[in-house]
Amino acid sequence: MISTEKYKIDNLKDRQPFLVPERFFEDFTENFMCSLPQKTASESKVISFFSRIKPWLYLAAVFIGLIIFFNVYNKVYNISKDDNKGIFSSVKVDFEEMDDADFLDYIEDMYVDKFAVSFIYDYYIID
Repeated sequence: MISTEKYKIDNLKDRQPFLVPERFFEDFTENFMCSLPQKTASESKVISFFSRIKPWLYLAAVFIGLIIFFNVYNKVYNISKDDNKGIFSSVKVDFEEMDDADFLDYIEDMYVDKFAVSFIYDYYIID
C-alpha cells in the first residue's frame, strides 16, 4: 500500500493539476472593470456640513466639559493657585486656650450653614 501511494505521488510531480483559461491574466483587468457597476455623479453620496463637523463638535464639547468640571472642582474645594497648603492654611487658632463654648462657636462658624441653623431654631426649638 505504501509503495502504491509513493508511485501516485511520483506521477504527479511534473503535472500541473490546475488549468487557467487562455489569456486570463492578460484580460483580467479589463474583465474586472467591466463587471463593476457603473456609478454616476447623481448617485454619489452627499455628506452634509453637519456630518463633517460633528467629530469636532464632540471634541469641543469634551474640552468644555473638562474645563467646567475643573473650575467647579477648584471652587468647591477652595484651592488657590498661590497657596498649595489647601483649605486649612489660613486657620491659626489656638485650641488649647479656648473653652468649650468658644470651640463650638468656632466649629459652627466654619462648618454649619447659617440658613440650616436658623431653620432648625425657628421650627424645632421651642422657647
